[in-house]
Amino acid sequence: MTRIRLTNDRLRWVLPVPFLIFVVGAWLISKVENDVAVQVARAQLHQRERHYSQALNFYEVIHENYPRSQFADDALWEIANIYYGNLYDIDRALLSFHRLVQEYPESVLAMDAYLKMAEIHEVELRDLPRWHKP
Repeated sequence: MTRIRLTNDRLRWVLPVPFLIFVVGAWLISKVENDVAVQVARAQLHQRERHYSQALNFYEVIHENYPRSQFADDALWEIANIYYGNLYDIDRALLSFHRLVQEYPESVLAMDAYLKMAEIHEVELRDLPRWHKP
């Protein structure tokens, strides 16, 4: 009987450990996502105020430091759009759109990035082949 009780006493301490690990992990993930959301808000503010280099810095930090964050693909999207629409740096825009589809192929933004790359090649670079009806 004492052996069973001793085992039960040990189990009483062992069973809460996975739960505590889960709670601490969830809290850390939540904290990181909140920190990233603050960085996104700062980047958006700079972007609205047309401080594009500061906005790019914030977005690049988000993408580089938090590549698994829910905001990482959005950061690449914004980087590409700033380069294309605001700074007219076609090469960097294409590179950023390409990185988005390569690193986040399942992102809802991936298809839009493909479309933007096609638009850039057709409109800006004029290097898409023309299809002629026979």
